[in-house]
Amino acid sequence: MRSVASEHWQKFGAELRSLREAKGFGLRQFAREIPLTSGYECNLEYGLIAPPSVKVLCRMAEVLEVPAHYLLARAGKLPAATMLTFWEHPAIPPILSTIPGMSLEDAQMFCQQVVAALRTL
Repeated sequence: MRSVASEHWQKFGAELRSLREAKGFGLRQFAREIPLTSGYECNLEYGLIAPPSVKVLCRMAEVLEVPAHYLLARAGKLPAATMLTFWEHPAIPPILSTIPGMSLEDAQMFCQQVVAALRTL
């Protein structure tokens, strides 16, 4: 049985491969541009390893000419500032309060705790 992480890695890898191919880059050529080894890039595209660091993802986005947040989101590596903006949004507590057993007050408190934790990053 596959883990959720490896399924996520495979989806990310497939998206990365699709973007690379759409730009006309061969695997080795793309890896040199980042720079990475072609073996590492191959492992990424097949979802055998976790997505790379934010720095590497940003370089990939630059080479692929896509917004950095596009790859960051797909890699599950949104910057803390983006996460902070999400959790501070006034619509989030009412949405969370629709979870059975969670009151609006509980949801507001939860959001405050998440925001406090994100501010320490």
